[in-house]
Amino acid sequence: MRSLYGIPILILNTVVMGTLSLLTLIIDPRGRMSHVIARYWSRCILYTCGVRVERHGLAELDRATSYIVISNHQSILDIPILVAFLPLHFRIMAKKILFLIPFMGWHLWLSGHIAIDRKSLREGARALLKAAQKVKRGTSILLFPEGTRGLDGRPGPFKLGGFRLAQEHQLPILPVTIDGSWRILPKGSAWLRSAPPVHLTFHPPVCVHGDEVRSDLAAQVRETVVGPLSPKA
Repeated sequence: MRSLYGIPILILNTVVMGTLSLLTLIIDPRGRMSHVIARYWSRCILYTCGVRVERHGLAELDRATSYIVISNHQSILDIPILVAFLPLHFRIMAKKILFLIPFMGWHLWLSGHIAIDRKSLREGARALLKAAQKVKRGTSILLFPEGTRGLDGRPGPFKLGGFRLAQEHQLPILPVTIDGSWRILPKGSAWLRSAPPVHLTFHPPVCVHGDEVRSDLAAQVRETVVGPLSPKA
């Protein structure tokens, strides 16, 4: 039932907040005002969908530091969860198809989030270059290194692009675990389900050195991210 009565609210919220977000870009091209609006927009989406989020590890987070944020990916709800509750000024590297969605995609595109075409190595290299430019201006970058959502919450292998970015710019990695969002809205479903709260865990940052073996660094971070996942994930 929540899926039925929530759809008109979600559409109205997206049209109003998306339009407002786009208008702020006229007076704030760097997108800070737009990011604040997106945070409230995401919290409204989560509230409407009945998604409860419990946060852990915020004390470990230095909000004045730029990070490469590495998170697992269980559901399409992961993006509003992180936009709502990750207390950093950041931009997302996400699949190109998301940028084609009306209002949400326009917001992502115009506010400086980064589209990735995973089928093209050339486009992938361009996306990393754009991310590097934002990092130099003090913006954190959020990536889902699995590249896609799993069907049952189990994490897939981590691709190395984000770890390359961290090494080249000597930025700390902030590992993040999302546990439980797949139970509410699994991949391939349009129906929301009742479920326990989603647990959002911020782990201690990982210092990065240029001489590390990149695959070893990815394995270390993946182990940290996977650690708190519930046994069925």
